[in-house]
This record gives sequence, structure tokens and C-alpha cells, in this order.
Amino acid sequence: MSAVATNHSSAQSDPKSNYDTPPPACAGVSDDEPTDREEQLALQVKDHPGLAGELISHLPTVDPNMSPTVGSYRIHRFSIPSGLPPYKLSDGSKAQERLSQIYQKDMRAGSDSRGHSMVVVCSSSLAVYQETEPLDERPVFPDEQIVFYVGGGGFCICDTPVEKWLYVRMSKELGRRVFVSKYQVAPEGRFPQPIHDVYVAFKYLLTKGFEPRNILLFAASAGGGIALALLQILRMQQDSVVEKCVLIAPCVDLTLKSESWIRNQQLCVTKYRTMEDALSFTRVYYGPADMNEVRKMAEHPLMSPIRGTLTGLPQMLALVGSHDVLVDESRELARRIVDAGGDAKYVEYPGKNHYTLLRGKTQLDKIYSQIRHFVNQ
Repeated sequence: MSAVATNHSSAQSDPKSNYDTPPPACAGVSDDEPTDREEQLALQVKDHPGLAGELISHLPTVDPNMSPTVGSYRIHRFSIPSGLPPYKLSDGSKAQERLSQIYQKDMRAGSDSRGHSMVVVCSSSLAVYQETEPLDERPVFPDEQIVFYVGGGGFCICDTPVEKWLYVRMSKELGRRVFVSKYQVAPEGRFPQPIHDVYVAFKYLLTKGFEPRNILLFAASAGGGIALALLQILRMQQDSVVEKCVLIAPCVDLTLKSESWIRNQQLCVTKYRTMEDALSFTRVYYGPADMNEVRKMAEHPLMSPIRGTLTGLPQMLALVGSHDVLVDESRELARRIVDAGGDAKYVEYPGKNHYTLLRGKTQLDKIYSQIRHFVNQ
């Protein structure tokens, strides 16, 4: 991969003047929040425990201009693909021990367990929405390009209501179906269970006929760290990786040593009094343990992927707000990827924090304009 310089200055970080024209305004979405009505109309939900089920065809009657927030999704449940080899991690760490235990437990459960799940999302604006099975987990046409999304939630929440609304807009804006990997969360789903769950979901998609080159890896917040750990697992297992990855305010360094954790303490939505309080965030993900053990394991490249080997990664785009506690580690991640000979682009949005980065029509227009340019270039 060719090296691309990271973008650090606020003067360069506003994509509006550098990339394609933002999409037309969608009715009813203010510059602050989606309305309650829009949240309610965003999705028609049905849970399918098997593979393909009947099409969710009923949609509420709404203004056509609101199509960015209207679509459907289906939940698919599945088991770990048979024949998936054991993890090759051999560093003697707690991560190796836990990964081995999780893998063995999953394989023993067998094909009847259906212990994993994935959400398939399709915007009503996509042509494929009119097909027989737009919510199927298999390609609906040859070489279909999709989004594989790993959501955030501080390792304690997966698939929040706000993200459900974003899935549909993501599908509309990028012109692709979105496959959302569900993963177990803390305290039950402690490290590295979420990484395993996302890895199994990714491999499951490949068994259904998708090609890595046609998958855009997209992740936000805690999901960014999981996604970057996934890429390291794929490389470790000598599997093919995706060609491009988009990270929204990724949490990639659970040592919390970045200065922005202190600088932006009162500007971000993550509130804490001391850094010891903030480290409880890391401890919850790792599980009950002495803080010395937690600090040691926070250095592990699967917990803090920024501290791993960053060669051989796909093209990367990192977007973050200047008031986010994660801004420094996002910038540092892009720098390290470039230094390792990779291709990384970093964009910082002045005045935005971990919450406001993705809130409001105008801001989302900027975000998706940036992402479309990266994906289509």
C-alpha cells in the first residue's frame, strides 16, 4: 500500500470544500436530532431465527424525501462455521488462553447452537430492495458489495437505538446493504469474546459467497477497536482481509494514555472524575481482575490494537471530533499506519465530541460525503 499523509489541521479537516457535494436535504431531520417520529419510522423489525424467511415488505407511508431513514432489517442466527481452524495466537498471554477457551466452547456447541447473530439492513431506496430477498444473508447478485458494520457501546452495549437509525441511512448513503455483526458485551462477554464473535460473523459471510474485496469494514467507537483487532486476527490466521476500512471515533488504546483523555474530559460525553475512574472502562471489558493485571493486558494488541503490528492493513479512513477523548489515539493510529507503509487518512471535525460527531443532518452530510469519496476513489 502507498503511504498517504494524515490530515491533522482543522483548516484541512472540513471535507465540505474538498469532496463531492453533500446529498440533498432529507425532510424533517434537523441540525440537532432526528425526530421521535423519524426514529419510530426508521425500521420495520422482524426476527428470523432461521436463514431466509419471508420478505418484510410492509413499510409505513411517509414522505419520499424521508427515504434516508426508512428501510427494513432482519436478524439471522447462525453457528460457528464448521472447519474453522483454531486461533494461531501463541504469545502465552491471557488473551491466548481465553481465545482458545472461547473457540473450543463454540465448536463443542456445534451447528445446532445458533449462538451468533447478525442483522441485515437494506434501505428502501436501494434497487435491490425490490428483489425477492433483499434481507437474505447471501449475495443477491454476483460480486455484490456490502458493508460489514461493527457497532460501539463501550463494550457494554451492542446495537443501540441511535445506531439502528444510522444503519438505514448508511445503507442509503453508500448504496449497499449493511450487515451488522452482533457480539456479546461485558460483563458476560468479556475480552476477547466480542472479537471472536465478530470474526465468526465475518467468516460466516464468506461461507455465504461474499468476497473480502467486496466488503467495506465500517466500525464506530468501541467497535473500532474490535474491528482493528479483527484485522489483526485475519492476518494472524493468514486469511484475506478487506480492501478498505472506515473507523468513526475508534477506541483503539485501552491504556488510556492519550493526552486527550485529560484535555477533553469536560468536553466529551464520557464523564469521569479521575483517570482511575476512566480505567474502570477498561476493567469492565477485561473482566474482574487486579488493576495491575488490567493495566498489563491493556497493552496487548488485541485489547489496544494501536499497539500491535500495523503492516498489511487495508486502506483506512478515521473520522473523529476535536473534542472527543479518543481524538489523540485516532490521529496516532493513522500516523502509525502510514509509518508502517500503509494507507491511512485522518479527518478531524472541529468542535465535535463523541456524540455530536454523528448528530444532525448537516454533520451527517459532511461525514457521508467524506466516506463516499474514500470508498469510491
